[in-house]
Amino acid sequence: MRGRTALARSAAYFVIASLLAGCVSGPDHTPPEMPLPAKFGEGSTKNIG
Repeated sequence: MRGRTALARSAAYFVIASLLAGCVSGPDHTPPEMPLPAKFGEGSTKNIG
């Protein structure tokens, strides 16, 4: 029974280490450049109220 517990614990450590290593070794994220208008068009001047 003790061998099964040690095996389960070793497997859990391996899975956790793999997940942490995957997060660290990922590519550096850079957000894409989005073209924005120099000036937004004026909205409707209708008064609601």
